[in-house]
Amino acid sequence: MSKIPNPFLETDFSKLFDMPKFVGDFKVPNVDVDALMVAHRKNLEALTSANQAAFEGLQSLARRQAELVRQNFEDTANLVNSLVSQQTPEEKVAKQAEVTKVSLERSVANLKELTDLAAKTNYQAIEFISNRISEGLEELRSLVKNRAS
Repeated sequence: MSKIPNPFLETDFSKLFDMPKFVGDFKVPNVDVDALMVAHRKNLEALTSANQAAFEGLQSLARRQAELVRQNFEDTANLVNSLVSQQTPEEKVAKQAEVTKVSLERSVANLKELTDLAAKTNYQAIEFISNRISEGLEELRSLVKNRAS
């Protein structure tokens, strides 16, 4: 299955505006424009990485759902064939009860698998942003400490 292109992964958002000019126009005193640019670039990289992780995770989730739907159709066809092959109504009822139980158990397992996959995707995407926030706070703490010295 081919990957769907993601236009956000191919855009360099840091080039959307000129940060040194933007800050310079406001003539903000004591602002390290270079440090601000580095932080801004890191923020955009973290957002891009989070977007990429979310996008790839959603693709995996969609692929797995498609596999499960295909498998469900095959299982349904097998069920119909097995019910038709039963000789007596009692055998048909027993077979239907057996298949229903197996089908329910499989459905619960599939739902858990899809839920786990979605949770993993969310965690991976949020992890990029969370790490960047922690890193950004450290940078800010260091910057304030250096300005106070």
